Amino acid sequence: MRRQIKMTVLLSLAAVMIVALCGTAMAGEAPRKVTFRLDTSYLPKHGIFFVALDKGFYREAGLDVTITPGTGSMGTVQTVAAGRDAFGFADAGTMILGRAQGAMVKSIGMIHAKSPFSVITLKKYNIKTPKELEGKSIASEPAGSSFIMLPIFFKLAGVDGSKVKVIPTDPTSKVPGLLAGRFDAVGSYLVSDPPVIVANGEEPVVFAYSDYGFKMYSNGLIATDKLIKEDPELVRRFVQATFKGIKYANDHPDEAAAILVKNVPEINIQAAKIGVELACKILWTDEAMANGIGYMTKEMWEVTQKNMVDYMGLKQPFPVEELYTNGFLPGKI
Repeated sequence: MRRQIKMTVLLSLAAVMIVALCGTAMAGEAPRKVTFRLDTSYLPKHGIFFVALDKGFYREAGLDVTITPGTGSMGTVQTVAAGRDAFGFADAGTMILGRAQGAMVKSIGMIHAKSPFSVITLKKYNIKTPKELEGKSIASEPAGSSFIMLPIFFKLAGVDGSKVKVIPTDPTSKVPGLLAGRFDAVGSYLVSDPPVIVANGEEPVVFAYSDYGFKMYSNGLIATDKLIKEDPELVRRFVQATFKGIKYANDHPDEAAAILVKNVPEINIQAAKIGVELACKILWTDEAMANGIGYMTKEMWEVTQKNMVDYMGLKQPFPVEELYTNGFLPGKI
């Protein structure tokens, strides 16, 4: 009996040593280098991503992540599809259009789960309701989704669009023109222009399309079908560390804003805080509340794709199951 007990103890010690040695070997492995391509140049809304980097969540997951600026969602879709970046942050509708052109990427977690499309004015212009846009002017980029979807917003918000002067403009002129009074409002994104407006000392008034019943997925994380199939563990580690950072930003917006400014000093701290708060605001759909941030539904992907067919020239819709997966999400955290 004493010999059996001794042998059991020895075996247990051996097992502990093996686990310790394996752990040491894993700990000694160099972190996996991956690039994460944003949709645009660094903006206040991107503060939710730098938290995972700064707090060490990526490092804990065995990843060495470089967050790089983008030149638009289609550019991000293309660089990810080509394998030049492992992961991207891109608009859902643009991702569908890219897939139709052969870019085999899909969504691995939704972040702008509520549409950020908005009409934005300034408090000093005293436009308090969408109806009061009648007789006023709205400027927006003619190729932008918020511009293209304006007729839907007018209908949902009870605005007579024939009484609104819509002015095509370029992205660099839009906010300066609003601040200078060249037009009364802009077609924009909830997460993009309000921080810039605040940084310029004005108070934005936002009419978000989603507040009037408009539904459509916007920006989320993307990866290629190939990477998802061949290296699901890498995808899982990246997605879960990213959402851990996003949840931390949601719970600590001031700290998240400071982290962003530390990494991107040219961003104003007040703008950074507004950007983080607005980005977190549109995370929380009912589905995300029930299943965790990032969670997507077949029904919302069907709505999103239908909008692309009806308004953005998509010729052949995909089976929506090809467009997304919830399989790497962390659940409620």
